Amino acid sequence: MVTGAIGDTGLRRSEDRTEPLRDGFAVSRLFRLRRIVRRRPFGFLLFFLPIVLGWTILLSYGSAVYGSNAFIIQYSPSIGFYSLIIGLAIYPPHRFWIPALTFVAVLFVPFCLPFVELQNWYDLLQTAPNVVAIIFAVNVGAAILNGAIAMWVFGQFRAKMSPYSADMVLAFAGQVAFLVLNLCMVFGFDRFMSAQSDVAQALAGYDGHYIDLAIRRVLRGCAVFLVFILLFFNRPRWKDAYYVALPVAVYVGLAALHSMGYGSPSGIEAAIAGCTFALLLPSSAATLALVVSVGLYASLTGVYLSDVVYASPQEGVLEYYSIALLNLAAIILAKSGAQHERETSAVDSITRLDVARDFAGVGIFMVNQSTGVIQLDHTGMRVTGIPRVFSNVADVYSRFAPESQKELIAVGVVEPGTSFNRILRVPRDDGDDVIIRIFVWAQRSESGANLAYGLVVDITEAYKQESALRHALTDLEAKDEKQRRMFSIISHEIRTPASVLSMLIEDLDHTNLEETRSRMEEASDQLLGVLTDMRQAVNPAQNMAIVKTSYLPAQLAETVRNTYQDLAHKSSMRIELNLGAGANVRRVGDQTRAKQLIGNLVRNALIHSKGTKVEIYFEERKEATGETWTQWTIRDDGVGVPKDEVPRLFEPFERGGADPRNQADGSGLGLYIAKTTVELLGGAIVYVPIPKGACYAISLPEPIAADQSAPQPAKKSLPMAHTSKMDVLLAEDNALVAEVTKSRLSKLFKSVTVASDGQMALEYLENHSPDLVITDLFMPKLEGDELIKRLREKGHEFPIIGLTAAAVGNDIDRFQAAGADLVMAKPLDMERLMAFLARLAE
Repeated sequence: MVTGAIGDTGLRRSEDRTEPLRDGFAVSRLFRLRRIVRRRPFGFLLFFLPIVLGWTILLSYGSAVYGSNAFIIQYSPSIGFYSLIIGLAIYPPHRFWIPALTFVAVLFVPFCLPFVELQNWYDLLQTAPNVVAIIFAVNVGAAILNGAIAMWVFGQFRAKMSPYSADMVLAFAGQVAFLVLNLCMVFGFDRFMSAQSDVAQALAGYDGHYIDLAIRRVLRGCAVFLVFILLFFNRPRWKDAYYVALPVAVYVGLAALHSMGYGSPSGIEAAIAGCTFALLLPSSAATLALVVSVGLYASLTGVYLSDVVYASPQEGVLEYYSIALLNLAAIILAKSGAQHERETSAVDSITRLDVARDFAGVGIFMVNQSTGVIQLDHTGMRVTGIPRVFSNVADVYSRFAPESQKELIAVGVVEPGTSFNRILRVPRDDGDDVIIRIFVWAQRSESGANLAYGLVVDITEAYKQESALRHALTDLEAKDEKQRRMFSIISHEIRTPASVLSMLIEDLDHTNLEETRSRMEEASDQLLGVLTDMRQAVNPAQNMAIVKTSYLPAQLAETVRNTYQDLAHKSSMRIELNLGAGANVRRVGDQTRAKQLIGNLVRNALIHSKGTKVEIYFEERKEATGETWTQWTIRDDGVGVPKDEVPRLFEPFERGGADPRNQADGSGLGLYIAKTTVELLGGAIVYVPIPKGACYAISLPEPIAADQSAPQPAKKSLPMAHTSKMDVLLAEDNALVAEVTKSRLSKLFKSVTVASDGQMALEYLENHSPDLVITDLFMPKLEGDELIKRLREKGHEFPIIGLTAAAVGNDIDRFQAAGADLVMAKPLDMERLMAFLARLAE
């Protein structure tokens, strides 16, 4: 089986775009020759010219020595007639001069041979140059017309037949045209010469036997034409030269016998030998052998060249038989060439299919189930990793993975007439296993053996892709499920405080106003807390910048305890501090985030643990590298966390179960935010299993502060007098939000103008120049980030603040990219706004 790369024996396209690939990748021999000539026109001439000139010289020598050497006979037609026909078919129009010059050279070769008596020819050229010119011109014209007819017929049949058959149509059409045209030329020359002077007729060798001799020459020329065109179509290879030796030896022997008087004047024994070699030798070798050996035999004996008038009619008939046998040998060569082409095409097609099958990783095998022997082809051996063509079934089974062996053993003997297929795994030493699919069909042989035939297909890549797609689908389904749970939780968490607010608003007239206000603030804080958690979970780095300052761990722990003391009292729990060495040493860290981390864990314990106490531990840890770390531990003595839920503790929107309706309040983001925050600070948070309750340990890289003195708190200065002179433009499409926000801003600023969309804000700013612009992001006609971008492009430098109500998304990125000075979440944080303006006023 051929397993090499697809190259010269692989899939090839025809370089001549007019010749499509047909009959299993076969290409016309004519077009192959054209391709060669197109690439190497003068290189092919080195093959074309020696053959033509060599044949011409040999036959000219034989004609001159053994024949009458009559001018009119020698050019009825010329020996090189076929060279112009073949050249016309092979060479492109712009290089037609090459075969034309070759033909002219062949025409004049006889005039240049030193061993030939050509005095009559020279005298004819001087006495009747018009005769020579006309005969030469007719030869050239007939040769061109012959080639044109053959090519026209080829063009008519090329699309309807196989390539080699079309080539043979060209050959036989050329032969028939050769016969018809030359017969016409013979009779035309007869009439032409009969009108010439007696001197011209004598010098040209024209007499009453001209037609008989010329017709014999034409018939011999038919065989020569067909053999030569086959020689060019089936160009011989170097190895074909070995086949030439025997025919040459045989024909030299026949020439020797002929010289001793044992040969027939008609050369019929040579014609019979030619038919024999045409039948026995390979087509390309036989063509070359006949061209060389018959040409050598003719030059040595003068047979086929003598152009003599026989004394008896029987001898003349015998020569016609001999000529017929020569044409028969040429036809045999054509037929054997067609047979060889079909066989070669079939073998090439199978070879190419084998190459493609090997490339696709499809092997074949046969199992003799009666003897337990399996036979594999090369591809099957490569795919399965079995190094031998013949192996025992047991040895083959051992190559497969255990689960695959069990499948094969379970199948057992395949009964005749049944089939099956399986996917099996073949382990490899490098760990990259091969996945194969086998197809098996069984039948009983004539000898009674139970045989199974099958295909083995390497599906490793397809299997990996399928597995990857399957895993990707599983991940997508999991993400989709998590997304549904997320929206369920969000809906639940937002709807609860929103419902409380709705009920409190309805009861405003029937309840204590102060008590209702407190409850409304609590519900509002819960609602905003859910949204803040979501925003913090999506992008913790952007929603809260890292600010490292000097702080006391003991003071931070006390602050957390005081913050959640009321909640602990409501939960009937207490908060205890267990602070180790270093708690009163100042550290450099993000105090705000650390407070948020510890506070979230303490709050979770107070709400969910159902225990009696929450403990906050602190200790200092020094690494071997010299780094100082702080470790906070928050533990409770409550119900704890089930073991099967521990792996999902730090996942977003995980609250111990899939149904938020059956869980405690909370967004399910607390621990996830804690994890992302700790990792953002370069630390780690882990769940620590304890006998009772839950325990979390937080490690943070916080070096000891160089300055242990307490930093002075920054004084907040709100430029009230400054803001009372400022004009503000508020771009907000929600009328209620715009009304409430304007009301709050009006208490601090000189004037507040509201634009209901971005386009209206842009039109307002064409005629006004406010001191501050506050814009929402999502607005009709023109969104907030596009509004900011256009204002910056126009050169406006007044401060612009972007507002967004979205808890998730890339709103901050969009505002910052557009050129906003500050981005805040709704509702508008007045304290943060005034701090921003104070910084601008400094």
